Amino acid sequence: MSLECALKEVDREISRALFKKEVWLKKLFKDSNILDGKKLRARIFFAFCENHAQDSIKAAAAIKILHAAILIHDDILDGALLRRGKTSLYILFAHFSRPQTSFGTIRLRNFSTLPMVA
Repeated sequence: MSLECALKEVDREISRALFKKEVWLKKLFKDSNILDGKKLRARIFFAFCENHAQDSIKAAAAIKILHAAILIHDDILDGALLRRGKTSLYILFAHFSRPQTSFGTIRLRNFSTLPMVA
């Protein structure tokens, strides 16, 4: 399998793992650009793999999801409202969260109070 095909499979694996179970999650990620990009980490990972087998594709997908989580965390700590010109994912998530699932609120620097979802 070529590298470009393997990178497409990584995106399909993320869709299978995350978005089929939770439709709202697919909408949330679609409205952000957190999973877009040059796929640099997956490319580096595949450079060290002897082949692009299914286990390698799953590992590359996990790396991509972990990196997305790190970016979301970074945006929260920085109080960033935008990532690459689009609304930060944690801001979008606040719009998806429901009051009955919140245990409290968090205050972001220079921003309104958002529900904190458990």
